[in-house]
Amino acid sequence: MALFNGGLHFTHDVDRQGTDTKAGSASWLRRLDRRLRRWQQLHRERHQLWSLSDATLKDIGLTRADIEREASRPFWDDGEPRR
Repeated sequence: MALFNGGLHFTHDVDRQGTDTKAGSASWLRRLDRRLRRWQQLHRERHQLWSLSDATLKDIGLTRADIEREASRPFWDDGEPRR
């Protein structure tokens, strides 16, 4: 916060470590958005796998048991490393 032409002008907030909290919040929101989109994508892909015929699964080298195992995984279990 700073004085500006006799009034208060609000600038980016800075936390105790000198980090720009507005930029940090935006970064956090972008990461959250990416994560939610990834989970949505996983849900769609797992549903699509479930809808494939046994013959199609055999063609791509998977079994119904493979699909059941994949579909039973929690939505957040995407196998990607966490930061």
